[in-house]
Amino acid sequence: MLPLSESGNRSSHEEGANWAADMVKDSFRRFKAGMTGQWDSFQRCKAIRERLRAPGAAPVTYEEFMALQRGKEDRNKLLQVGVVWVAVPEAIPFVLSFLPGVIPSTFENDADRAQRFRNFNAARVRAALALLDTVDKECLNKNEKKRVEFAQYREAAVRVMKAHTCEDAFGVFEAHTFALVPADTDAQQRRRARPRPPTTVEGMPGPLAKGLAKALGLCTPWMPAFLCRGPLREHLRKVAAGDAVLARTPLDALRGRELREAACARALDAAHPDERELRRRLAEWLRLTGAPLGVDDCDAGAERVFVPERAKAAMLAVNVVASARAARESELPKLLLGGPAL
Repeated sequence: MLPLSESGNRSSHEEGANWAADMVKDSFRRFKAGMTGQWDSFQRCKAIRERLRAPGAAPVTYEEFMALQRGKEDRNKLLQVGVVWVAVPEAIPFVLSFLPGVIPSTFENDADRAQRFRNFNAARVRAALALLDTVDKECLNKNEKKRVEFAQYREAAVRVMKAHTCEDAFGVFEAHTFALVPADTDAQQRRRARPRPPTTVEGMPGPLAKGLAKALGLCTPWMPAFLCRGPLREHLRKVAAGDAVLARTPLDALRGRELREAACARALDAAHPDERELRRRLAEWLRLTGAPLGVDDCDAGAERVFVPERAKAAMLAVNVVASARAARESELPKLLLGGPAL
């Protein structure tokens, strides 16, 4: 008969070996399911493109649009992981651990997706608090120009956080959704290409661009602000393309994954249990960002042009604030700052 200590060690070793074997089996099953999903996604995207090329084909639906977009992104991610596997195979565990965004969506199950939505809510809390901290610090900057600039940002942040509705908060940014371009003076000039208004991220302050990118999961906390502008610009381009399809789609037809992915891309609380609330917020998004609120001449030599991308960036910021407030991770900061005096 074995001594008690020796039998206990053997039992723990067996449990560890069983746990490792289960992990290997689970990883293999998920890899097989992910690769099968990649092939199914490729076949579905191929069928959608063939349907759209047919004469008199109906416009692409939002579900088809998302399938095409996800398929393209997943293939790019798989190619990136494959390049790392060939070049530096020992780096694969670190890449998958510290950059989970490079994993294609076909390797994600329902539980992983729900956890990703919850992680986004937590990330929005951290990004919002970090941005507010940066604004407060810059208000004490020795450089007077920067101090005055960030004092204006602080005032805008206060107005947004004191707003009672998302529409009131969006109104804080309404003036910034327009750009000034030279007005046409004659027919010859009207025939020329109109000057393009500045892009959304062109004049956006670095801390705000980085905070918005962090809240959307587009960059890591240690990335400098200038590296966050490219992913943010690309995200706004994708959201604008999706809005064009979403605007002609009955929102009641959106359900399950497609509805929650659409909400997540627009910084809404995709983990919210009530799908009717998500549809209401998407309808509000389309109403506020889709059409100009009114364009009037600014002066004799220039006119105001509505820039939809700026409106989308502003609404993203509003949704980040709303999602951060609803997240579980915001409970302790609210208790710390809003509790009674001790």
